[in-house]
Amino acid sequence: MNVKFTGKIIAAGQVQMGTSQNGTQWSSQEFVIEELNQQYPSRAVIQVYGSDKIQQFGIQVGEIITANIGLKAHQSRDGRWFNQLDCWKVERPNAQQQGQVVQSQVGQVPQQQAVNYPPQPAPIQQQMQAFPPQVNASGQPIQQNAQYAGGQQQGLPFPAPNQ
Repeated sequence: MNVKFTGKIIAAGQVQMGTSQNGTQWSSQEFVIEELNQQYPSRAVIQVYGSDKIQQFGIQVGEIITANIGLKAHQSRDGRWFNQLDCWKVERPNAQQQGQVVQSQVGQVPQQQAVNYPPQPAPIQQQMQAFPPQVNASGQPIQQNAQYAGGQQQGLPFPAPNQ
């Protein structure tokens, strides 16, 4: 059974190397992939076998990938069963959406493209009020640098509308 799992790589194990019983060299690396945009995201440990695939895929922690996974089950000597999720192909959905060709070689750094953003308006300068505010003899806050006091002339705590 083959399954596609799209998610973010949240952990990567060390590359494991060894020699099989028949003398063949092998290598593998485990990654933890987490489902995106879910309230309770699923996580899975996937394995990549072979130094050629490990190098070709160049999976990095933090990147979003679609892992094509083959599901396998193995029985241990004591009769227990274990699942194995073998990643045999990696797709990078973000790169496809942008129309870029993906180079999956370890050590290559993608070039950044210049982006021209529109100029931003200057920030509006606001006068900082002291806290706690200064009060007059009757305990009322003193309004500092008030430019319009039409409402205060009528006893209102705010400026009166233009008449």
